[in-house]
Amino acid sequence: MSENKKKVIIVGAGLAGFSAAIEAYQNGASVTLLEKTDKCGGNSFKATSGINGVGTEAQILINSQDTPVKFLKDTIKSGGGISKEDLAEKLVNESTEAVSFLTELGVDLSVLCQCGGHSEKRTHRAKPQEKIRNIGMTIMLTLIEFAKDKIEIIMKASLKELLTNEEGEVIGVKYEKDNEMIDLRGDNVVLCTGGWCADKSSDSLLNKYTPNLMSLPSTNGQFATGEGVKIAHKIGAGLIHMDKIQIHPTGFVSPKDPKSPTKWLCPEAVRASGGILINGKGKRFVNELGRRDHVTEKIFEQKDRYLVSEEVTDLESYPFVSYILLNEEARELFSPKFLDFYGRFGFVQKLENGQVFCKKFGIKNEVLKKTFTDYNKGAEKGQDEFEKTVFPVKNFDFEKPLWLLTITPSLHYSMGGLKMNKKAQVLNGEDKVIKGLYAAGETTGGVHGQNRLAGNSLLECVVYGRTAGINSALN
Repeated sequence: MSENKKKVIIVGAGLAGFSAAIEAYQNGASVTLLEKTDKCGGNSFKATSGINGVGTEAQILINSQDTPVKFLKDTIKSGGGISKEDLAEKLVNESTEAVSFLTELGVDLSVLCQCGGHSEKRTHRAKPQEKIRNIGMTIMLTLIEFAKDKIEIIMKASLKELLTNEEGEVIGVKYEKDNEMIDLRGDNVVLCTGGWCADKSSDSLLNKYTPNLMSLPSTNGQFATGEGVKIAHKIGAGLIHMDKIQIHPTGFVSPKDPKSPTKWLCPEAVRASGGILINGKGKRFVNELGRRDHVTEKIFEQKDRYLVSEEVTDLESYPFVSYILLNEEARELFSPKFLDFYGRFGFVQKLENGQVFCKKFGIKNEVLKKTFTDYNKGAEKGQDEFEKTVFPVKNFDFEKPLWLLTITPSLHYSMGGLKMNKKAQVLNGEDKVIKGLYAAGETTGGVHGQNRLAGNSLLECVVYGRTAGINSALN
């Protein structure tokens, strides 16, 4: 073992943490990975849409006309123009390498789809497998298997403090395990502790910066509480875009517990495969592949509450909902196996035809028939009244089977977080580097602006996780 071997401490065992750990190890560091729960994966394990990339093998195979310029334009536009452009440029320019990093480890990323806000097909995921696995699970299981005998992983280890010297440089961490406080010192610390969209406590970052969102359900695991951001801020780390929270337009509403504060995510890939959004009156109201914030806003504008019996007196306690309808073609594009999997939890209902939908919601058949006719005409022309120009499926037939999904907007992603530079170094309030401290993933802010593109979260985890791992090992 080299005497100059760096000791790198990584906190958080999601995709950013494992990307950092693998690169730190491969660049000669001794790596310790701390995870506060009893399982690795974090929210990355739950990711469903895929990872973005431009110039990849999958794009080359379809003769894609995508370019880094197009990808960057989509990212900046989706972020409302407030993304830190140097950070977004790095995200885009290193996306090819990020996808290759995963495929070289054995992850299949051969399936492409065009999600909301994208001008090209660039979101990569795997072909359907025998076992039901979303793409986040597939990625994480691959990285965990690769890294498990190469790095030290300490589970149920909760970060409590960043240790600093007299110059304010980070020299280690204090963590709690089995009711014991432990000081762990190292050359560099990488924070990959995720966001805070699950924390509804009075002292949460959610309540501090966006109290108006506290009543919404969340797609996040209960571990997403933002402690990395809080602890780093205590030693002077700067914060950016803390009020920018992404509300995902489609969280599944379970008929067993429609008021549950935690929602399973209905993948954006459902709409990218041709699912259409319908309100309680049987009408479309938005470009299903528009930006997430725009689609969410339009769902709220419909003011449709979850359908309950007339005897219910607390209607306002039920979520605002809309409905996704898929035809057979859309079902095939998305994955019948995955749709059936969601159906086992009551999230998907197969309808014999459009008449069944109309009867269920008290809608005249002619209304839904017109909705389908108008959609089909727009698909034929390549543009409709909602400025939709991408139509994964062309024909909805009132007389044929449909698949019904009930969805509600849900807290999904915290765009803000710790300030960082292109080297993944954490910056203080004056934009100066805090020596010894790096960060990656949802813990950081500045990349996504006010609204993140689907597929850019996994990409950010890989691009900046790898950067943090390499730089923490070599500096």
